[in-house]
Amino acid sequence: MGDWLRMNRKKMEELALMINASASRKMYVIFGNLGPACYNATVLRSRVNINKNNIAVATSDLGLEILPILAEIAEVPMRNIFCPPVWGFIGINEVVDVRTTVHKYNSFEPYDRYTRVQNTTLNIGMITPEMRTMDYLMHFDNTLWPKVALMKSRYSRNMARLNKAISIVHLANLWLLNPNPEHIVCLGIYCNGTFGINFDGLFSQPARFIDGTWVPAADYSKPKDPGMKLPYMVQMAKYVMTLKPGDLPPVVPYFPCTCKSKTIKKKHLLD
Repeated sequence: MGDWLRMNRKKMEELALMINASASRKMYVIFGNLGPACYNATVLRSRVNINKNNIAVATSDLGLEILPILAEIAEVPMRNIFCPPVWGFIGINEVVDVRTTVHKYNSFEPYDRYTRVQNTTLNIGMITPEMRTMDYLMHFDNTLWPKVALMKSRYSRNMARLNKAISIVHLANLWLLNPNPEHIVCLGIYCNGTFGINFDGLFSQPARFIDGTWVPAADYSKPKDPGMKLPYMVQMAKYVMTLKPGDLPPVVPYFPCTCKSKTIKKKHLLD
């Protein structure tokens, strides 16, 4: 892993030299790669002289890929579910938090006549649309991630590329064409201490586009996933950014033998 990250760092340093030499200072940079995207973006940000607020990482595709299975388990129409929030140092460690995922719900409030009449043309209640998190639907579920792993094993990488393309197009639309400060989208942005993320780099989190800058959506709930805690992900991001040659043992390639074993057929001798 250390060699892999060092190669990524070298590529970003080379890219930074080209950007500094000829690119516009107002250049926009969106990282859409499937590798260590937040790591690459953090390295590039530290070496370019363009507007550093114009560097972001498209990460909502990780939420899009689990959306169909989430809708099936929770029995909620997919059109009523917002994209699950994506947290983490993407490509190193991340979590898609299904418990704080928001969905639309129609709440029925009956009138007093509801219990007294059976056949009537009058209104018997009022339906009020509201927003709820899916914590109460997914709190005891243990089948989501095995089903996601099974889905990934069946589908090719084309599905991941399609979700990544959708997330990039959606991000570019909000950033350049139709900015809306009320819209929350998950992407890798520079941390300012919101959510307790004290990290000098880019980290995926819910964000809003306000006054020409992506800022963390401070009113969004912190992740509640029991398997991955936010302080641990921040600690890992800091550790990865300070890795030096020799901190990790080299990866020794192992290629298992796929040769067919030789079978010896015994001849049957006749008496």
